[in-house]
Amino acid sequence: MSREIARAKRTGLPLSLIITDLDHFKKIDAVLSHTVKLYHELLRAEDLPARFGGEEFVVVLPGVNMTDGFFLRAWG
Repeated sequence: MSREIARAKRTGLPLSLIITDLDHFKKIDAVLSHTVKLYHELLRAEDLPARFGGEEFVVVLPGVNMTDGFFLRAWG
């Protein structure tokens, strides 16, 4: 994340972040598997999905501005 923030500052390009909280996913492995499958299908090669905490996941979206990031939030 710090590398992408530094790159955004250096280049002046926007940077967005999606935060997802998958409550109780530990009880149902299918939820996690489906989420990972969606990430692979829908994210661009430069997007960086990662597990952030116990049930939280983030996706770093280099080059995505706040308006486009809000659209992605509405999609989810």
